Amino acid sequence: MKKGILLLLVGFCLGIIALWLASYYNVKIVEETIRDNVHLETTVVDVFKFTLEEEVRKKTGEPEAGFKPEDYLAVFPGLSSSDFNGVIGNSGTYVLENGKLVFNLKETGLRPTTYGGIGRTGMKTLLNNIAERSKIDLTANGTLTDVMRVLTTE
Repeated sequence: MKKGILLLLVGFCLGIIALWLASYYNVKIVEETIRDNVHLETTVVDVFKFTLEEEVRKKTGEPEAGFKPEDYLAVFPGLSSSDFNGVIGNSGTYVLENGKLVFNLKETGLRPTTYGGIGRTGMKTLLNNIAERSKIDLTANGTLTDVMRVLTTE
């Protein structure tokens, strides 16, 4: 009885892992509208976010104040400061001013320790910016694998 339950749980876990890998390596991107009529499925953005964050953790450790552009730029040689233009962070937005990336803090009066950390909404914009710069059509045949290939090459 216990052996059967254990086998069932192992099978279930392997199935979840297989589904995640399948979506990671060959995802067609549809559904949730972001900007310029580019559609991204929420799970695709989540996988993109998770993948970038895991690489940062592996190579530089867990950031103390949320994941910020400098964390990603230090790990991904194919990433550019301009990719973060318009990306929303916690309590503000990243913008490119005179070729330099600047964080425009909202006037909230609050200064959270994680200000500037990029969440799901910001990741959608980042993914779209990278795809646009790299001419990867995420609404057609482009995949996250194509985007990751751009980020990992100089």
